[in-house]
Amino acid sequence: MSKITNEVLRFIGIVLFIFAVQGLIRPLFNMFFGHSLTFNLFSLPSTASLVLYVIILVLGIWLVKKTKPFDSEKK
Repeated sequence: MSKITNEVLRFIGIVLFIFAVQGLIRPLFNMFFGHSLTFNLFSLPSTASLVLYVIILVLGIWLVKKTKPFDSEKK
C-alpha cells in the first residue's frame, strides 16, 4: 500500500476549499435574487449543511497550510 504524498494532500485541500466556498457562496447569490437562504449538502437540513461546509472549509485550509507548496509554486 503506497503512502499518500504531500502533493496529493495539498491537491485534496485545494479541492475541499473550492467545494466549501462554492457551497457557502451559491446560497448567498440566490438570496440576493429573491430566494430564501438555504444551504444544501446531501439533502441535509440547512443548519447541518452550513456546519459541514464550514468544517470542510477549515479542513481544506488546514491541509493547504500544513503541506509544502508544489514545486512550481513560488515560496
